[in-house]
Amino acid sequence: MALRASQEELLTREAAVRRAEQEAHEQAAAALTMQSEIVASRIALAEAERAEGERSTAVITLKAELGALREALAERDWGLAAQLYRKALDRDPRDLPIWVQYGHALKEAGELRDPEKLAQAETAYRRALSLDPRIADTHLQLGHVLKLQGKIEDAQAAYLRASVVTPSASDPLDALCGLGWSRAEVSELRTLIQPAAAEAPSSNSGDGSSAYLGAVVAGSHTV
Repeated sequence: MALRASQEELLTREAAVRRAEQEAHEQAAAALTMQSEIVASRIALAEAERAEGERSTAVITLKAELGALREALAERDWGLAAQLYRKALDRDPRDLPIWVQYGHALKEAGELRDPEKLAQAETAYRRALSLDPRIADTHLQLGHVLKLQGKIEDAQAAYLRASVVTPSASDPLDALCGLGWSRAEVSELRTLIQPAAAEAPSSNSGDGSSAYLGAVVAGSHTV
């Protein structure tokens, strides 16, 4: 009897030891899980702080560039303005208004017949037109920079396209008059060009329509 009681007591103690060991393992696992969660939280917090820091730096940079741009425009420093617009386009190459403003700055910077800047301005306007060819003023500005480069036929086509896009606009007509057209010729040609423009080959860059309109121009007027 005593031997049996001793065996049962031993078994009971072994079971208690195993339970204690199991509880210890479970506590250790829970502690590791908690530590992992703490580490993950710290990493997430560090990432959030880094991202917030980057956003703050970006905001500060944008504010500084905006201030510099305003000053450049006020001082008519077109070269610097073009550089700042270019930075904005590097961040968002599909920003249509900035492409137009970039073209303006380059055109002004190349007003004294700087061929490189005028060519860059033409590229900027054409890029803007590839994003939206329905804006008459962009066609008009393209015509101006083409005229400055001596590309008179292409300038005529750009002015005509501006007139077709917005028939009520007077600036394209004035620009054509500046190329030697009479008011009567401009009015008559606009009447002719409207149905022709509807049949013109589609081209976001404006090159196809310029060639087509140029053919119409050649048949109607010679500069």
